[in-house]
Amino acid sequence: MLGRGDMLFLPADLGKPVRVQGAYDSDAEVERVVRFWQERYADERPEPAPWEGMVTSLEVGSGRSVSRGEFEEEDEETLLREAIEIIKRHRGASTSLLQRKLRIGYPKAARLIDRLEELGIIGPPEASGRLRPLLIPDNWEPPPDWFRR
Repeated sequence: MLGRGDMLFLPADLGKPVRVQGAYDSDAEVERVVRFWQERYADERPEPAPWEGMVTSLEVGSGRSVSRGEFEEEDEETLLREAIEIIKRHRGASTSLLQRKLRIGYPKAARLIDRLEELGIIGPPEASGRLRPLLIPDNWEPPPDWFRR
């Protein structure tokens, strides 16, 4: 602080400080301004936020409406089927492989890996940096209700 509102500001992209003008408001002044606006607009009700009252269900391909949880289950089943095809093609699985090929984030890819291991499709990790072994034959296709176990 240099005085009379002058300050030196050091932006992240510049290596040197820049002189800027600032204002100081005491806590008492801020409270006085807040009280003024509260009194002035005390009778007005705030407008609802734009997202309030939005639809909580989604339309899926067949035109039927499903809840978010049910939609995520269907989405997970689709991702699992795609993940199985990818790991059959690559003869093994890793979280980073699924991230790249399915274009998903780490948490979702890690959940898929855990689920694939639970289902007995891939084995446990062997060594750091190696793909998890595939435990199913190349021609294996999951039965229709396989993922709902």
